[in-house]
Amino acid sequence: MKKELSSRTEVLVRFNEADPLGIVWHGHYIRYFEDGREAFGETHGLKYLDVYKQGFVIPVVSVQCDFKRSLRYGDRVVVETRYIPCEAAKMKFTYRLFNAATGELVATGGRGGAGGERGRRGDAATAALALGHWCQCARSSAFWCSQASQAPSSVTASPPRWWPPDSST
Repeated sequence: MKKELSSRTEVLVRFNEADPLGIVWHGHYIRYFEDGREAFGETHGLKYLDVYKQGFVIPVVSVQCDFKRSLRYGDRVVVETRYIPCEAAKMKFTYRLFNAATGELVATGGRGGAGGERGRRGDAATAALALGHWCQCARSSAFWCSQASQAPSSVTASPPRWWPPDSST
């Protein structure tokens, strides 16, 4: 059985996120998804800057949100983020937002990002394949697998330099 990669974090609904009636503006739910994605990166050693320092970018290419209940100024929202493995050179996540006080589900959604190599157009396809390979091989908390022989020939057979994360930071 594959271990599922997920994380949970709690976010306080801030004053500037609410309208004059105290209800959270719908666009901020996407920000909560992003808060969850950043917490996921912290938990699993896959922070944006780690990926960027290795020469990759993961631009958001799709986002979707289904609203179930309203959040209000002062509420605390629990963001549950789940990584969805896929064959393509993408990082896909699903999100569930809960009102921390009541446990009610307030929104669900998803986000997809396409992988590519920063600054090198000609090699973007190979970089995307490598990133997709790392992601599709997610086992426990490691995004690299022992099946490196299945990766494109231009991809190194060893884990990226940033893996495993330095435990001293």
